[in-house]
Amino acid sequence: MKKKRITAFFCAVLLLISLFAPSLSASAVNGKYLLLWPLPGYSGISAGFDDGRNHQAIDIPAPQGTPVIASAPGYVTSVYTGCTHNFGKSYNCCYSLGNHIKIQHTGSIGGMTYSTRYGHLTEVYVQPGQMVNAGQVIGTVGSTGYSTGNHLDFKFYIGNAVSDPGPYLQIPSDVHYTGSSWSQNSSYIQSLKSYNNFVYGGPDASYVPGYGGILTTITTTTGVVITAGQLYIENCTYPFLMKRGSKTAGVTGTIRSTVSNLTSVVLQIITPDNQAMASVVRSPQAPYFDISTVSSELKFPSLRAGDYIFEVFAADVSGEVRLVSQSFKVTDGDDMILVNENVIGDALRPGDDFPVRGEVIGINPVSSVTAAILSEDGKAVYSRTASPDSNRYDISGLDSALKFSELSDGIYTYKVSAIDSAGKTKVFINKRFYVSKKTLITGSVSISGLGWAGRASSNLASPYAYATLTAEPQISPENALIRYQWYADGTAISGATGQEYTVTSDKIGKKLSVSVTGYGDYFGALTSEQTNAVLDKDAVITDVVEKITGKPATYTVDLKELTISPALAGTSCGELLEKIVFSTELGAVYDKDDAVKKATDDLCTGDSVKTLLFGQITLARYYVVVMGDVNGDGKVTSADARAALQFAAKVETPAGLWYKKAADANHTGGITSADARRILRAAAKLETLDVK
Repeated sequence: MKKKRITAFFCAVLLLISLFAPSLSASAVNGKYLLLWPLPGYSGISAGFDDGRNHQAIDIPAPQGTPVIASAPGYVTSVYTGCTHNFGKSYNCCYSLGNHIKIQHTGSIGGMTYSTRYGHLTEVYVQPGQMVNAGQVIGTVGSTGYSTGNHLDFKFYIGNAVSDPGPYLQIPSDVHYTGSSWSQNSSYIQSLKSYNNFVYGGPDASYVPGYGGILTTITTTTGVVITAGQLYIENCTYPFLMKRGSKTAGVTGTIRSTVSNLTSVVLQIITPDNQAMASVVRSPQAPYFDISTVSSELKFPSLRAGDYIFEVFAADVSGEVRLVSQSFKVTDGDDMILVNENVIGDALRPGDDFPVRGEVIGINPVSSVTAAILSEDGKAVYSRTASPDSNRYDISGLDSALKFSELSDGIYTYKVSAIDSAGKTKVFINKRFYVSKKTLITGSVSISGLGWAGRASSNLASPYAYATLTAEPQISPENALIRYQWYADGTAISGATGQEYTVTSDKIGKKLSVSVTGYGDYFGALTSEQTNAVLDKDAVITDVVEKITGKPATYTVDLKELTISPALAGTSCGELLEKIVFSTELGAVYDKDDAVKKATDDLCTGDSVKTLLFGQITLARYYVVVMGDVNGDGKVTSADARAALQFAAKVETPAGLWYKKAADANHTGGITSADARRILRAAAKLETLDVK
């Protein structure tokens, strides 16, 4: 078995401090508050707002040390800097979000405040109460907390409710999916591209850095809102749904510049992962350009079934602007979609209204569209059906029949469905929501304290007996009143109602979880994922190594006493590291002077093996025990027998726990004259010590 090694490099990056950060500010453009992208230069997304695990944030990967900027001006409301475990891991070693910052921004959205939160940071450069500008460097990317790799966890709130930042965020033109297991990546990336928030407005004149234009907005005759300034597009239409081979995509629109001739126009079709399918480039050298004259060159009829994005770019003397980025679908069969819909939240207060918005589009004529509010038992409270007999239908026409503001306290479902002329039925929205005077808690709860020594993956080293686990809720509102309840295999543990829970031996073999429930003026419940089955503290490491290698461990680590299971005299450092659990994490044997020993050197009681972070920070030190080597010279001699006898007679005290273990030759947990006799017989070659 070859000795395992791992080399980690720690990269330091010099950052711009806030005094030299660009002084920008975010504001509203036609009711949309535009936030700066928080990681300039990094447009990949590894997890999104709708990734299926109640993540409700955007994960943006970048190298450790990459500067993170404030997305808008405001003041810092909270900061956490207590997490030092800054490396990729699949368990929660400390505070689950790691080092993080939350900023409440100036201005409002719909009369409510809005804020952003930045998680898993390496460095934090701001303090609570500090005012910041948009674009100011506030920290750096890291992997602190419950984080599998270096990335920024970016979360957005309107009032106390978590919201999708996409409609308010400056989206990079090359935004793309970079992960491997996020099932909703295609649809979410397309939605980001469709928001068209590619310009950035200032507070008064709406100055766009790098563009130099004054922003306004126009509404085309088709009802599409297009961001406009010196460059804009009018009367713009584009596809949402097409049948494969369709001869027309219905692309129209006129691009105009108010200051100069258009120097270039680009139309393109790309896939959600940014692969180019077709493009057209023109240099009009005129103040306007009709895109319908070249749309046929994009060859929409040749597209295979799948998801695509249609984009339009234009440039004049002021620079280039992306005017359109619209996702659309090509289908082989008969399909229907709902676009531009209004998404209802998880809860409404009595008297709150919810406007019904969206457009049903079908390959075949849509024969009926139904929007309904259902009670908890599935009965219609309010319902309306329309019979459009058209390929498109605006469901806002059903709005007046759905009286959300008249709903009493309870649990309801908002449902929108349609049937086409071929009899195909499709449900577009089927969302459960609450109506309550109380405030619904949202977010997540996780468990910290998993694994061993803050290093092992929680899916391998489960919590062991006598470990203390901590529930860490990440909820909105942050000041909500909550209660805790711990579970073993889904059954509530009596009396386990605190934020911390100490695992006891009767939970061995069971999976643990915790829930938080709102009370007082708050309601709702959030439950963590289950841990793996609890293992006995003495069996954890053996269990883990057997799962990894399929072979039993030769040497194990005592998690409670931070020692390595005893070795026999004459064992070399190399032999220990070759047969120790997680030798990739334990890089060398150190002597009493903390110097690295050679692989051929013999082990001595009191030597140590360190768990290192990037070869620099000692996370844990495990001490070596050589059976019978009481004085720590690596041999078993009469001097060791005398030392053991002195320990037994209380004449001397062992210098460390590892010396006490070395003297306990009978493995009884104490030191007696019998232990001294065994060591003396071993020194005289009359007996061989064992290493139970």
